[in-house]
Amino acid sequence: VADKSSRADWNAADLIAQAEHDETSQSIVLAEDIKIIKKINYFLSEQLKTLPKKAIASKSLKNFGLAILVANKKILTDTINLIAPEHLEIFTKKTDKILKNIRNAGSIFLGEYSPEAVGDYLAGPNHVLPTSGSAKFSSGLSVYDFLKRYSVIKMTKSGIERLGTSVINLAEYENLEGHANSIKIRLKKKEN
Repeated sequence: VADKSSRADWNAADLIAQAEHDETSQSIVLAEDIKIIKKINYFLSEQLKTLPKKAIASKSLKNFGLAILVANKKILTDTINLIAPEHLEIFTKKTDKILKNIRNAGSIFLGEYSPEAVGDYLAGPNHVLPTSGSAKFSSGLSVYDFLKRYSVIKMTKSGIERLGTSVINLAEYENLEGHANSIKIRLKKKEN
């Protein structure tokens, strides 16, 4: 994300850093000002001239690169959440105003001195992040992914008496009479 205060040459360098990974890498810039997009495009052309992986990065930017001009902050954050980027760099004057509305991103880099390459090699808990928009439903790899978890359920007599009919109703709706009966049998009065 760039604004009028952004360094267009730095933004371009960061877009290229993603594009050089692969010909199908996607690099996107979002901005509310067409002037910054034009400046970024200029620096993309200039920096690609001397890049060792120029062919890969150029093809990536041509086929999968995108500049999106947005009308306001609401559209900006809605677009980010829709894209659900693996990496999100916010290089604006007021990063916090944007950050507070982001829900879908793998790693977020705030400010002009936080390029994504820092996350690749130095900062952050890991670099195994959700790609291809999967940040909408998953997070970066963490220790929780290696833990085996299970649930423990313990219901009391009064609990089953209060909640049992809900289970019966759902089970019968699904035509699972055995499930329903496993509750009904517990709700019957004991016969002497």
